[in-house]
Amino acid sequence: MQKRKQFLAERKCHLENKRAAIEGRLADKHMPEKHRQYKLELLKKIAEALLQIGNGSYGFCKGCNKEIPAKRLELRPEAEFCVNCQERKERDAQTKNTETRLINLAA
Repeated sequence: MQKRKQFLAERKCHLENKRAAIEGRLADKHMPEKHRQYKLELLKKIAEALLQIGNGSYGFCKGCNKEIPAKRLELRPEAEFCVNCQERKERDAQTKNTETRLINLAA
């Protein structure tokens, strides 16, 4: 229990620092719009992760509800999915995009 509290405190600190750094970069008026949109989306994920730390649900996969490995959360503290579910989500999105393109070509 104490180990998890320590881990969550570290993740919270890391996320808050990451949020501050991103907010600072958003002040750059020369940032390309696509890059700005990516940073804004990342800020949303960070805010959600901070809320999850507060309510105790941080670190659990939104796909399978299993605990996300600590190593993944250290690398991507805003991660919402375990590696398996993230890969599945990306494959599904890629398949959907391919199907949409084929439908548009056929029209």
